Amino acid sequence: MENNHVNEIKDVSWLPFLRQFYICSGETILHFCYGLYFGAPTVFIPQIRKEANTTEVITLQMESWLTSTMSYASIPWTIILPIMAYHFGRRAPAFLLWTLVLIGTVIIFNSTTVIEILCGQIIVGILPGAVSTISVMIFTEYTSPKYRGVFLTLKVATYFWGVLVANAIGTFFYWKNIIILMLVCCAMSSTIFFCPESPMWLASKGRFDECIKVHHWLNGHDAVSENELLCLIKLNKSKISDINRNELKTNFFMKFIQIIKRNTIYKPILFSSLTSLLFICSGKLACSAYAIPIFNKITTSEEAAYNGMLILDVFSVLGMYVGCALSKYFKRKAVLICTSLMGAMSLFILSCYLYLVKYSIVTLNQYLTITLLTIFSTVISIGPIVLVPCIHGELAPIKYRSIYFILNSIILSILIGTTIKILPFLLRYGEIYIVFSVFGFMTCVLALLVYKYLPETKDRSLSEIQQLIEGSVTEIQKEKANVEHTTYIFNGTTCEGDCRNENFSIQDQRIDLLIDNRNG
Repeated sequence: MENNHVNEIKDVSWLPFLRQFYICSGETILHFCYGLYFGAPTVFIPQIRKEANTTEVITLQMESWLTSTMSYASIPWTIILPIMAYHFGRRAPAFLLWTLVLIGTVIIFNSTTVIEILCGQIIVGILPGAVSTISVMIFTEYTSPKYRGVFLTLKVATYFWGVLVANAIGTFFYWKNIIILMLVCCAMSSTIFFCPESPMWLASKGRFDECIKVHHWLNGHDAVSENELLCLIKLNKSKISDINRNELKTNFFMKFIQIIKRNTIYKPILFSSLTSLLFICSGKLACSAYAIPIFNKITTSEEAAYNGMLILDVFSVLGMYVGCALSKYFKRKAVLICTSLMGAMSLFILSCYLYLVKYSIVTLNQYLTITLLTIFSTVISIGPIVLVPCIHGELAPIKYRSIYFILNSIILSILIGTTIKILPFLLRYGEIYIVFSVFGFMTCVLALLVYKYLPETKDRSLSEIQQLIEGSVTEIQKEKANVEHTTYIFNGTTCEGDCRNENFSIQDQRIDLLIDNRNG
């Protein structure tokens, strides 16, 4: 009897985590691939120019397209993938993603001209589109609140591992070795073909028996997960009922306008756009995409530039793992603001130093510039880099997830693509200390706006976050106080619950919702 009890504890403790880890592993590997693709232009552009012995083989205009094409090519996919996810589930777009990434990778591997590389990047544009849409859906819907923050932050760290590995390969070897590694990653990420459908999507389509089965497989049968399952089913039953009542009353366009005017959808979009701007205006994206040109301006040799790039990447990855740990113990908002302001301070110091060097007041010390830029990159990696994608996933409303991810991803893709597109011209024709000063100033302004408006999402379920956005903290605390004495039956035992005016019983993996109609 005692052994059975121990086995049950182990099952509850480890199996849900291992199963959720398995589900997320395929998507995490694809994030690594995205990092490889993002980091590859940094090293293959100088290699191709060196092979041709001329910079004209890749002009400044073409360089800007090679670094930004994937972001712009992702925009159509940010619309297509969420629509596919809404109608066909989360697995169908994941299969399409894997297939197109493999095709694009093969094209780039066999490319002999820059145009062929560009065509392959356009096909692989589905990858950044998926990273901000279907991937976030999978990470938030297949994981429990206990592990969600860890999985979401680790996937971002994995992305920057890809950037680091791509830069390292390009520094010491021929750049097409990066593509060979991508092919290996495609093979490893094929685990997505064996994943079950999302319990949230199954519930949204009224397939509650399948939802219960998958939810139990992912989260176990403990009281917390059963209560979460109850809330999920109740919410989707209400949603389906509303849809049936309102069906055919308005056309699609009017319905879309009505939806985005609700605070349920436009507030999360505004919050996520604010954090996206903070992520981009911090300057870390620029340092990753154009590390070599930046280091060429602040160091004395090409070798120092490559070494500085690798040092920057290594400390960025270490910083992200620190951020993963901090996200477990500290509030997301506090870490985000503190690290953003520290990063801005590092940029101001670096900018002042480069200004003094520019006018020969002090002598350039490449070790000092690399150190200052590394400090900046590390603190930004601890905060905005790992936390912003996590916050985007947690802000997604339960009822309008597809619309949220479409709008949020379009905004993010346009911001990233435009920033990367114009940056080479700023670096070529502008002063580097001015660029750093602008990044620092915008980071400070956006950090203050985050402090004022962004809600805290740590350790809150998706339904609680939605309540927080729609109402106020006081209302949520009042509701929690009202449910302290609500009970439900779990395996024959009376327990405390989080869903007000509801009891549920579980028999043979079936849930019968017993709604209390005391007000009726």
